[in-house]
Amino acid sequence: MRNNNKNNIKDIVIIALSAIAIVLLILIVVMSGKRDKEISEVLQKDSEITTDTLISSINNSTGVYLEITEAAFDKWLEIHNTGTETIDISGVKVSVNGADSGTVPEGTVILKDEYYCIGLDTNPGGNAENIISLINADGTAIKSMIVPKLLSGTSYGIYDSDTNVWGFMTPSKGMENQGDVTYISYDGISFSAPGGFYDESFELVLECKEGEIIYYTTDGTDPTTESAVYGGPIRISNKSGSGYNVAALAFGYRQGTNYFPSSVDAGMVVRAITVDKSGTVTGEATQSYFIGLTRDTDYYNIAVLSITTDPDNLFDYEEGIYVGGKSKEDALIQGIESGYGNYYNKWKKTANIEYYEPDKGKTLESSGEIMVYPDEYANQRQKSLVINLDEGYEAYEGSGMLKYLSESGYVNIFQNEEDNETKIRNYLINDLFRYSDVGITYSQPVVVFVDGEYFGLYSMQEIYDAKYLNYRYDRDTGNLIIRYDGVYNEEYDSFYNYVTTTDFSVSSNYETLKTRLDVENYAKYICINMYFGNSSFYPYKGTAWRTGSSGDEGYLDGRWRFLLPELNKTMYVTSTESTTINTYLQRGVQSDLMLQSLLMSPEFCETLENTMQELISEYITEDKWKSALDNLADLLGKPARASYTRYYGTLKEATYNSEVALIEEFLTGRAEYIMKYTSELAEKGGDLENARKILKEMEEEKKLKDMINGSISDSSGTDENEDQEDS
Repeated sequence: MRNNNKNNIKDIVIIALSAIAIVLLILIVVMSGKRDKEISEVLQKDSEITTDTLISSINNSTGVYLEITEAAFDKWLEIHNTGTETIDISGVKVSVNGADSGTVPEGTVILKDEYYCIGLDTNPGGNAENIISLINADGTAIKSMIVPKLLSGTSYGIYDSDTNVWGFMTPSKGMENQGDVTYISYDGISFSAPGGFYDESFELVLECKEGEIIYYTTDGTDPTTESAVYGGPIRISNKSGSGYNVAALAFGYRQGTNYFPSSVDAGMVVRAITVDKSGTVTGEATQSYFIGLTRDTDYYNIAVLSITTDPDNLFDYEEGIYVGGKSKEDALIQGIESGYGNYYNKWKKTANIEYYEPDKGKTLESSGEIMVYPDEYANQRQKSLVINLDEGYEAYEGSGMLKYLSESGYVNIFQNEEDNETKIRNYLINDLFRYSDVGITYSQPVVVFVDGEYFGLYSMQEIYDAKYLNYRYDRDTGNLIIRYDGVYNEEYDSFYNYVTTTDFSVSSNYETLKTRLDVENYAKYICINMYFGNSSFYPYKGTAWRTGSSGDEGYLDGRWRFLLPELNKTMYVTSTESTTINTYLQRGVQSDLMLQSLLMSPEFCETLENTMQELISEYITEDKWKSALDNLADLLGKPARASYTRYYGTLKEATYNSEVALIEEFLTGRAEYIMKYTSELAEKGGDLENARKILKEMEEEKKLKDMINGSISDSSGTDENEDQEDS
């Protein structure tokens, strides 16, 4: 009997322990399941990312799961931790329209699924359009959004996260939003959610004034009264896959290749108009939506530019700006094989532009115009673009895009020219000389979507103008004279004639020159191009500037200074940019009368040699270029490969890495060779006779080429807006 009792007790203990173990196992499975779901969401989008890397990112990234949920007139901002881990937000700042407005105290954390309110110095909705950004302790923007005008007693934010409903409401500080909600209105058309990046599909509701009808499209075409009539919520979903439209239209003009991508990422664009009882269009609005792409590694930490325009504006045979079309074929039938196509005509087409920061928060939306940049690469599949925003874009103060816009509101979106595989070279040189006194345009990588469809990785680049110069040199440069790349300027032409007809072997002449030219700047301009092997460099074509007055100190002294050109065709892009090649021997340099004239001066030759040595020892040191190159390869590797695959064919990671290795090989050995070539040139001095001989040969070659090409009628010709290309 005792033995039976002992057995019974033993059995009970075993059963109890087993039950406890099962309960613990269930808890572990449930908790790990949440994490697995989080991990799988990203892994499904990118099979190359590792689980360990993702878990580290989830645990350590402040902004990935931090959302701005409400901004209130009463000077506070609510944020929500939507992740599964506690987030440390110590030192996070709030920027309102580019100015600091609040800071999170040290030691502050947000537990999972909790809210936190940050007190502000100002109403986050004080203007018609307001850019709100959360800035990490290292200065990185981790979350951004547009907040509309806020009136007393109101707030704006996400009303229902499950259905992605946004709007104006009664403030609900630190809690889930409740009560009535009023949707945001765009030109009289209310949208239940603004355009943006969302994790899940949802139903979009549109509203208008009583008595009006909403007509809409979702394929980028201009809505008309023949379009779909809005009768209920529009399902917003991910449209990625093989059923793409934009790529198919663009590749209809095949240019010698039959390649089409197997699939293309795509969101949805909703374009709507309202029409009253009399048939008058009373409102028009466009919003772009991207579902499930927020954490896609093809776009991670890179800004996004969404361009919406009727597809015919780009791809129509007669009037589309992105195809060769009729202009190209009119030239071909007349025996003219190059230099003509719709894309060269500088035609401008209307478009709607939305800009998203690298954190995927929208900070600018504007109507405007787009144009294909009419350079020598316009006949390639991926073409550079020019975007010109309509008046009113200045209202988005604090948007990262404003830095890159010119005085008149346009910006160049380049496809990186010959560096179309790595897309690294120009950024690398930018990074190395960011804090030098030489003029260089800052560039930012940006992913472009057209009509909701992925259009590739581009480079958004600053424009050389008065705005750039005032910002770059941190002062009001006053009355500026700018000679743009290759464009005639009377003031500069007079200076150029003086330089090329003066004997600078006479020291007094050289001393006079130094009052009209910043010689050290010019020497850097030459040396940087030569060091990196810019094989298409023509110094006389470069952009130069000076202030209208002279006699002042610093940059206001009235002396000419030069600004660096695009530097994509450098560092082993082709065999003419090798480590060992003597770039000084290219015809553009040997034929440059200004450079050869200056080389007649022993003092300038010494300055050139010393400048090259300074660049090598201070700016292009191994630790600096290696660090910059590694960072850029990490940032751009996956996006650049995705972009190449979009246009030309699969670019494997190993192939990309080998291209980056070529850049490293170039930089490892370049200093020795270019220093040797610079010293040899400095010892030899200038050769004006040879320069004039080569220049004459080049001019004769150009005349012969023009004769062969002949001329073509205005029907295949250019637009009257020549100033755009000049700029």
